[in-house]
Amino acid sequence: YEISPSMGVDGIMSTLYHRIFLINPRMKKYGVGYAKGRGHKVSVVGYKDDLRNIDSPPVSYPAPGQIDVPIQFAERGESPDPIPFDNRNDKEDKDDRAGYPITATFYNYPTIGNARAILLDTKKLEEMGEKLKKTKPDLKEESQEWWDIVKKYAEVECWFSSPEQPANRSIPGNYHSIVLIPKDQLNYTKQYTVLMGATIKGDPFHKEERDWQETWSFKTVSEKDAKEK
Repeated sequence: YEISPSMGVDGIMSTLYHRIFLINPRMKKYGVGYAKGRGHKVSVVGYKDDLRNIDSPPVSYPAPGQIDVPIQFAERGESPDPIPFDNRNDKEDKDDRAGYPITATFYNYPTIGNARAILLDTKKLEEMGEKLKKTKPDLKEESQEWWDIVKKYAEVECWFSSPEQPANRSIPGNYHSIVLIPKDQLNYTKQYTVLMGATIKGDPFHKEERDWQETWSFKTVSEKDAKEK
């Protein structure tokens, strides 16, 4: 791999399964190794887990309010592959890669059911919301009908993955993560809104069943900044 140490870390963060280990709040130590020779450069990332259970909220990534988010899945893909095999694009053109993965991971290791998630173009979401206020003033905001209209206009098509519906069945439980992988690369300098939810039960700190929902936004990197990296 002809990469620098920082590119090695960025590459891992652009995957699904490998990223989950790096953002684990139980991690205490990280190390990055780098070597070059025979015309190639190799970067390796290691980490040490505390192994103790901690009462942590789900870790969402990209994080709420994060800026300069990359637009694509890792250039060399990932093994195991989280993208359904029949949908993997065989073209070598980097512009045909999937978009940057979006994850919410539960490090208390609960049972996760009824998972749902959607990615929206924030600008289109706001435009349609304003339009509905004028054209359908009696329509209750965030009602099922409201969402059906907004989704049709603003949804970004993604592959969905969860513990109940893992993208790769060789990873049982999907590492306790709810995942969206955009089917196309994201757009530069654009804000996106993520909505996720699930029924959570059985973690060591919260025995009762509860409904979890989270909505957050992030903004992608500019084309100029991406090419300068």
